[in-house]
Amino acid sequence: MKKILLSIFALFAFTAHAQDKELTKKLMFSVGYRANDLDFNKELEKQGITKINQSMITMGLSENWEKGDFRWGVNLDLLISLPKKSNGIEASQYGTALFMDASWRVINHEKWEMLPTAMFGFSANKASITRTNSVDEDEKFMPNSLNLENNYFFAGAALDFKIAKQSDFPVILTIGTEYPLFNNKWKASGSHQNFVRETKGKFFVKLKFDLN
Repeated sequence: MKKILLSIFALFAFTAHAQDKELTKKLMFSVGYRANDLDFNKELEKQGITKINQSMITMGLSENWEKGDFRWGVNLDLLISLPKKSNGIEASQYGTALFMDASWRVINHEKWEMLPTAMFGFSANKASITRTNSVDEDEKFMPNSLNLENNYFFAGAALDFKIAKQSDFPVILTIGTEYPLFNNKWKASGSHQNFVRETKGKFFVKLKFDLN
């Protein structure tokens, strides 16, 4: 009983402390790199088809709110991979990710700080595999164009490092990973035919800049 009362007292004390802090809002821009270990590429390789580029460039905007040591936000990212071409076939991929994140400041140094971050969101991805040369009909092992979709919910974790915090241009370095949760199969656009399910996590690195 004594432990419960102490826990309740600590919770009220923490809440009162947080209420003393001012709520701030910031708009941020991010640019980064994302590495995908795509299960679908193994199927493409079996068919002798050009694999999708597993490296993606990310750009995004986020609205962040901060109060005391808490920070939470809503993020929208654009994901783009450079096309890959071989044997007369070109493969490309692009997508978007909309997600929420919440962070807790655990280190607050004079020049930098660290915040563990949890994320949850939805990602919509499209891949295009296109034949760029002409072949005889009896030599075709795929149609001239194949468009695929991979839409899924995901959860992730990251570490945010805010550096040069006292300068006019503070930067947040984010290092993290995300894992697909539901509806993570590739399928042909406009079709219910499912292909390979993506099961592996995705590693990412971002730099975030304050636009205010």
